[in-house]
Amino acid sequence: MNCRYDFHEFPALFLTVLADKEYYCFAPWPKSNITGASRQDIDRLLFVTLFIISMAGKTLIPVKSIQMIRNLHHLDAASILQIYQQGLDSGEASFETEAPDWATWQSKYHHFCRLVWEQDGKPVGWAALAPVSVRHCYRGVAEVSIYVADRYLGQGIGSKLMTALIDEAESNGIWSLYASIFPENQATRKLHLRHGFREVGIRERIAQREGRWRDTLILERRSGKVGV
Repeated sequence: MNCRYDFHEFPALFLTVLADKEYYCFAPWPKSNITGASRQDIDRLLFVTLFIISMAGKTLIPVKSIQMIRNLHHLDAASILQIYQQGLDSGEASFETEAPDWATWQSKYHHFCRLVWEQDGKPVGWAALAPVSVRHCYRGVAEVSIYVADRYLGQGIGSKLMTALIDEAESNGIWSLYASIFPENQATRKLHLRHGFREVGIRERIAQREGRWRDTLILERRSGKVGV
């Protein structure tokens, strides 16, 4: 069962859940980060909701069985950096070899379009956008980053994150998405092409990774909704 809700729409989640005819699901979001409601208010809401569900004889889906895309939260930091490091350790994701600290990661990416794929009760993939320039004329151009934990590769998570990221990017005024990947990384190349990216060209021997000169493949996706 797939769910997608914003952290700040927690109360709306219960209304949606109660209106469902068969299933009810609760995302494991930190109570302290629910806008406009105290912890006591949320505890009371949880109790009342669970009581109504039990009286209705409905099924409560365990948190660990939920698969969903949600907004990234600061409590995800350790998981995000761990997943990032796994990608870097593959040698095919980036010229970087070590994941940055959380403050550096935060400063690199736009504050919007930070998404997490949650499965088994934890983040197992993430997507974010980084600005490509400080110049105002390029404000609608952003670089894509998508990383999935090793154990969860091959399950279509990257594709789901890409779909959501494109949607969020356009909602935030981004008209062009950019990616720079190693040509040998065919899985990532195919992911981008499936989602409407085109190959712009190859930058030959552009930089070294661990003493080896590498080419990079440039891809871009121009929005048909923003800036047309």
